[in-house]
Amino acid sequence: MDTKSEKLTPKKLNYLSWGGIFYGIFFLAFGLSEWDNDTGVFLIIFGVLISAAGIFGVFHLKKRRANYMQDKMNNLLYELIRKNDGKISVLEFAIHANIEPKIAREFIETKAIQLGTVPDVDDNGTITYIFK
Repeated sequence: MDTKSEKLTPKKLNYLSWGGIFYGIFFLAFGLSEWDNDTGVFLIIFGVLISAAGIFGVFHLKKRRANYMQDKMNNLLYELIRKNDGKISVLEFAIHANIEPKIAREFIETKAIQLGTVPDVDDNGTITYIFK
């Protein structure tokens, strides 16, 4: 796995975003209680900036989570293709990716079209994609 993409996972970004909102509100409230001096003004400004960053993180998280999952599924698919000499079934991919078979099938079919691979159906009706 690529360690660079693992540094700021969606889960970590979620914690950072909500933490920023919480601490920003804390600094803002504390700054309002100290409104009569320069420290209070600084805390208000700091609280607003930290909260704004947290809010941005929460809204950015939705897009980031989708990209993260797409990258994770791509990496897993390529890893399974390497391990299985290019052969992979939808069920095998769904189990390894911990996703629903319908999502796994859609993902593998899209990759098969992109890479010019067609499914192979054995005598038991099992669909296997052979990537070469």
